[in-house]
Amino acid sequence: MPGPDVTRVPASAARAAAPHAVARWCAEQGWPVHPLATGRKTPAANCPACKDKHHAPSGCPCIPAGRPCHGFHAATTSTTRLDGWWSDHPSWGVGAACGEADLIVIDIGAHAVPVPDRSRLLPGTAIQDSANRDGLASGLLSAPLPEWLREELIRTRHTIQRPPASSRPTIPRSRRPRKPVRAHRVLDPLLLEVTDCAAPPEGTAFTEKLNKATYTAGGLAAAGHLDEHTARALLREAADTARPWQRARNERIIDDALAAGSARPLHLEGRS
Repeated sequence: MPGPDVTRVPASAARAAAPHAVARWCAEQGWPVHPLATGRKTPAANCPACKDKHHAPSGCPCIPAGRPCHGFHAATTSTTRLDGWWSDHPSWGVGAACGEADLIVIDIGAHAVPVPDRSRLLPGTAIQDSANRDGLASGLLSAPLPEWLREELIRTRHTIQRPPASSRPTIPRSRRPRKPVRAHRVLDPLLLEVTDCAAPPEGTAFTEKLNKATYTAGGLAAAGHLDEHTARALLREAADTARPWQRARNERIIDDALAAGSARPLHLEGRS
């Protein structure tokens, strides 16, 4: 992604560019590039000889001969070589060898969904519970967004239109709440699992537990077993007890999971 010293295209002037033009532009920035398979994020296929024989890219004669085998190992800034590749295969995508280009890549996905639990963000890398993930919304530590990055997000349409913070999902109820004793018998153990996350500093699956408790509460409220206002207060108390430093994020999880749970009313008839 271009840094502060790279000329950027204004958002209003952004146009879709042909892969060949993109490859040449990257090479002009000093970024070695290689082709990607059409419509995919994986490198273009090796030649038949390289497919049939397992060998180290460093000893492969294809690369010095100008063939795009072995993915990023074939990356180059040679416009002559790039012209040959994309003239033969104009639909190939463009990949950059980030290490050689000295690039730091920010992988952005604009998805209006809850952020995954920290255990699933970087598999094999532990992320402390003290790391604020609010900046992730759809890095691990929150920080002011650089102006150049904000412009790029707008230019590439990586923005999400979110509802006003004051809006709350409405849980449909066809009847007045019944006596909540049975509902609490189901919900209370789940709330206890959430509050128990306050003791260990990490590795407690807090988000999953809060999602489960809230989804269940939404189903109970939709079926008329529990008052939604009471359910929200109990959930907020449990979440803030376990993670008091991320109240805004707790609220978003509760909003989303309540709305999801309300679509599946949880009827307790026949349960002991």
